Amino acid sequence: MDDIYEPEMVELDMYETRLVENPAMVDTGTLGPCVGMIIYNVRTQAAVATHMVEGWEVDEAVELAAREMPPTLDHEVYVGGASMFGRMDEFEKEFLEGSRRAVLEVLNKAGYKPEQLFIKFNDDHECASLQINTVDGEVSRSEW
Repeated sequence: MDDIYEPEMVELDMYETRLVENPAMVDTGTLGPCVGMIIYNVRTQAAVATHMVEGWEVDEAVELAAREMPPTLDHEVYVGGASMFGRMDEFEKEFLEGSRRAVLEVLNKAGYKPEQLFIKFNDDHECASLQINTVDGEVSRSEW
């Protein structure tokens, strides 16, 4: 009789960045204006996941992925978030857009190619989350 193995459930807290080994279900946690990112190595099935309050915190996750899951050519990068603020004033919009631009700039500087990046922000929703099953690389996004 084959053993049935349940993958570990890993849910991140705010400001958390983790290297997650296969098998696992990784959830960035609830993202409002925060940015969630999962860097998935398709060869080793490991992932680096982060829940960033501000997009310029992305450096830690990118450096961890490069160090612990080389080469970066084997990576797929999933990024997402929502708005949480509903109707935002100009300052909130500029902050959110600046944070998101910072993520893209760091990923580009790290050498990630457009075909490796899967980025979706949904400002029509207040909250979102990003999940990946490291066993099969299946990604899901929830928005509410």
